Amino acid sequence: MDSYETFIDEHCAFMKRYNESSDPASMVADYSSMMARYAELSAKIDDIADDDLTPDELAYYTEVMTRTNQKMAELL
Repeated sequence: MDSYETFIDEHCAFMKRYNESSDPASMVADYSSMMARYAELSAKIDDIADDDLTPDELAYYTEVMTRTNQKMAELL
C-alpha cells in the first residue's frame, strides 16, 4: 500500500507538470513508463482479497485508498 500511495503522489505531481507544460508531447515517454508502473501496482492492489485482511490491515487499506482517491480527484 505504501508503494501504491507513493506512486500516486508521483503521478499527481507528473500530471500537474504535464498540465502546465508548454510541450506535453515531450513527456509521452515518461507518461508511458508511469502507466506501465500503474498497471503493475493496480494488479497487486486488485489481488488483495478484503476477506484475507485483518481488521487493522483493512483499516489501513481503506485509509490509503481514500487518500489516493482524494489526491486523484484534485487533478480534475
